[in-house]
Amino acid sequence: MVATFIEELKNRGILKDGTNSRLIAMGAIAIHDGLLFGEVSGMSKHETRNAFADSIQAMFSGLIVSTNQT
Repeated sequence: MVATFIEELKNRGILKDGTNSRLIAMGAIAIHDGLLFGEVSGMSKHETRNAFADSIQAMFSGLIVSTNQT
């Protein structure tokens, strides 16, 4: 389901054509699962949410199609 969503972003021109939807989805899920485990192990919800948001932002920062016109 995550890969399908990422593929849709690619089809809409939001993500670069060369984006491997399956690998990006696997990475996002792995980050989520790891942070969920961290939360169960004692990390605060605030800390895990911030870590997830920062990680996903870093993951997608190089994949987003630039909309800047020069």
